[in-house]
Amino acid sequence: MNKSVSFGKSGFNQLLVLAIAAIILLNLGVVYSQNNPSAQTNQTGNESNVPILDGDMYEINISTVNNVITGLETARFKVFIKSLNDVNDKVNVDFGINNVLFANTNPSSVELSGINFEGKETKSFNVELKPMKILPGSIYSIELNFESENYDFEDRVVFQVYYDVIPLNRSYQTLLKIENVDYPVNLDPRNEFIVKVDVRNFFPKDEDDIIARVKSPVFDFAEEFDIGSNVKKTVTISKKLDSKLKPQFFSFQVVLERNGTNIASIGNLPLRISSYEDIEKSTNSSSFFLKSRETRIYKNNGNDVYESVVKIPVNFFSKMFISANHEEGYFIRDKGGQFLAFDLELEPEEEYVLIITRNYRSIFFILVGIGVIFGLYFVFRSPVVVNKKAHILTTKEGGIRDMKVIISVKNRSHREVRDVEISEIVPKIAEVNLDLPVGTINPTKVVKNEYRGTLVKWEIEKMDRLEERIISFVIKSKLSILGNLRLKPTYVSFTDLNKRRRVKSRELIVRI
Repeated sequence: MNKSVSFGKSGFNQLLVLAIAAIILLNLGVVYSQNNPSAQTNQTGNESNVPILDGDMYEINISTVNNVITGLETARFKVFIKSLNDVNDKVNVDFGINNVLFANTNPSSVELSGINFEGKETKSFNVELKPMKILPGSIYSIELNFESENYDFEDRVVFQVYYDVIPLNRSYQTLLKIENVDYPVNLDPRNEFIVKVDVRNFFPKDEDDIIARVKSPVFDFAEEFDIGSNVKKTVTISKKLDSKLKPQFFSFQVVLERNGTNIASIGNLPLRISSYEDIEKSTNSSSFFLKSRETRIYKNNGNDVYESVVKIPVNFFSKMFISANHEEGYFIRDKGGQFLAFDLELEPEEEYVLIITRNYRSIFFILVGIGVIFGLYFVFRSPVVVNKKAHILTTKEGGIRDMKVIISVKNRSHREVRDVEISEIVPKIAEVNLDLPVGTINPTKVVKNEYRGTLVKWEIEKMDRLEERIISFVIKSKLSILGNLRLKPTYVSFTDLNKRRRVKSRELIVRI
């Protein structure tokens, strides 16, 4: 049996009653949301540390860093969530649906993994909201939902972003905003430091006598400017810093001031003073009579310590005659040859004077001294030289029997000498053999002495320059002489330049 279902007047009335009941329930939910402080957050301007919930499980607070933006700027908030109970729990966090603002947490793990609590503690994270495109001027909101994983706790907060509008309760001091700062992060202190600050005026009237100040522990300088209503302006602040600033890294801040009051600022701007090298070198040379002097001056005009090695070319000969005014020099050898080297380390503005002296006078004076010695030797040496030698003629019973003595007398000068007397003493153990020819010159005197031996003397009236006379004679031993026979020196006296002079030969030892 088939039944048909139809909606008549009574069915329509039932549907109408259900629709009215649904509308009433929705309105009640809205009223509850407005009257419950845990269901919304009251944010205007830059309010901070506004309590959102003071329940039994968690307390949530928001600190507004910046919620007035324009263009594609980012609004920033800081969220604090405090656990009020000594329990272990994890709170999951997620943003509500929004097709206008791109939302994310920093760190991103808050949104991805939630927040872990171990007992009573406070956690914090940042929230960043950025427009997905250029928007009409208005107030935009986005929800952030909190839900406990282990307990019956749910809550939400609402972030309000003022896009190209001014909050009604925004104070006068916050109507100027620094949007961007452009400057060289690495600065050569020889160049002018130029800072460009983009300033936006949200106030609906022109602003005058605003001071943009750039300050740090190293410098502090400012520029005064005016700005029209509801406009953006780039303010250029510049200063020539001390070119001798040492290399360093620090941060500075840009502050907008009016009547001595800070109205906007941005800090922790990193700046690095870079190092540069500027070495001034000068050389001056002078020389005089086998001695030269080279003066080198090095001056560090840079802003950092300058380290280098000064090399002076030398060779094996010249390094014996080179010296410097600094004792720390040392010799090195590389592919370029041998060098006298000095380690150079200069602070900024420090000067180093290096004096290199090459002095060859010492070797000159040594050569001159040797020449003088030789000259004096030839001047003061004896013009007559006498040499004596002996030859054994016969032996008997292993000893010396007969011996021939030869005396050579030579005038080695270039002038004649006169009255030459040659004296020879024959040992008493021997005697001159008068039966044999006695040399080329006959002796003028032969005197025997039983204690001293026999004195034989020859006389020559004169000897011309470079003339040489040879005297020879034979001595006969009375007994066979075993071992050595010592012959005393031969003495020659003569007159040279009207002075009587005397020379002798070396003592002669005859060995068998």
